[in-house]
Amino acid sequence: FWRRYLAGEGREDALAVMGLETGASREQIEQQYRRLAAQHHPDRGGDGRHLAEINKAVAILRNCVST
Repeated sequence: FWRRYLAGEGREDALAVMGLETGASREQIEQQYRRLAAQHHPDRGGDGRHLAEINKAVAILRNCVST
């Protein structure tokens, strides 16, 4: 309960990092994560710091969205 409650505070910021709108489904979050992770992965010429932000954002969103 508390993890989801506290994660809700950063939800809007996480959605912005992921480029998603409010109300995004779990499927949309996962699809966008895979796309952004592939695009920004350091092994593919991306920025590791930006990938870390994406990973943090998706962790927050996974905690907020029910299955």
